[in-house]
Amino acid sequence: MAAGVVSDAEAAELDSWPAEISQSDLAAYFTLSVEDLRWVRSFRSTAAVRLGLAVQCCALGFLGFVPADVGAAPAEVTARLAKQVGVSPAALIRYDAETAERSRREHVEMVVTHTGWRTCGRGEWKALGDWLVARAIEHDTPSVLFAQALEHLRAERIVRPGLDRLARAVATARVGADDETHRRLLPVLAGFAVDALDALLVTDPTRGVAPLVWLGDRATSASPEQVKAEAAKLAYLRGLGADRLDLSAVPPERRRHLATLARRSTPAALGRMAPERRHPILLAALAAAATDVVDEMVQLFDQALSGTDSRARHQVAERRLAVAEADVERLVLLDRSYGGLSHRFGS
Repeated sequence: MAAGVVSDAEAAELDSWPAEISQSDLAAYFTLSVEDLRWVRSFRSTAAVRLGLAVQCCALGFLGFVPADVGAAPAEVTARLAKQVGVSPAALIRYDAETAERSRREHVEMVVTHTGWRTCGRGEWKALGDWLVARAIEHDTPSVLFAQALEHLRAERIVRPGLDRLARAVATARVGADDETHRRLLPVLAGFAVDALDALLVTDPTRGVAPLVWLGDRATSASPEQVKAEAAKLAYLRGLGADRLDLSAVPPERRRHLATLARRSTPAALGRMAPERRHPILLAALAAAATDVVDEMVQLFDQALSGTDSRARHQVAERRLAVAEADVERLVLLDRSYGGLSHRFGS
């Protein structure tokens, strides 16, 4: 259920009543208004039906949907609503048994209409899909998108659809976000040598790795060789124009996500992607590398200067110590010489 987004255990929790409901939630969501109470009491049916309708009214606002197991509502919910409706809490146990499936569906429809909520129809699905694409451009974590979709549906007072359908909507939105990202970067791609992008994934015989891998290698020390290697990377990136790339049409979180994909994927895996998905990833990787290499060079120079300063201070300290020791030796020699003269002339 909802594969790839939430686990089966999480899905089971989302589809049922919570194990515990806080006192603040009981007061906020399970208190019938005067209008709700009049509406529930207007049904000249059994006590089980009236209590079942009251539970469904409150459950919709609390959960965002009406649970299939209305009779399994927590005891504190049943007791609170039964007191308001004026029936015995035990009446709810009979609701599922005494009410036909068709009648239960009709009850849900009546509750949705009475509370002013909407079912997720074609228009709502379209709006939700567009909203999810906008969120997916900012970040690409399925579980986060799924949770945001649940909150969005509640805020819009739209009855939550099945979890599987919602998970598929999240997956579709992630694909849509890739397409939208590519569309936004088309002006950048139009002014960039696409062949140079794809060349990042081809192994360079002189380096033994693809340029994309080489650019991602970090310096291990502040040695002159490492500084030269970073300088070579910077020259390579500037030759491609990576330092002039304007990717501001894509949100920063999306750019970071694409750059992370480039670091975590092999050149072969990136090469198998469709150009519409691969090229934005490579653009983001180049833009990130242009910044990272400059930062790396600054850090290397800082480390080199710090090391030079430390060595210089050490040498100065050693020199001062040597001078001090020499002064002491001269004083000792002078003292001995003066003592010898005093002894000779004193006698």
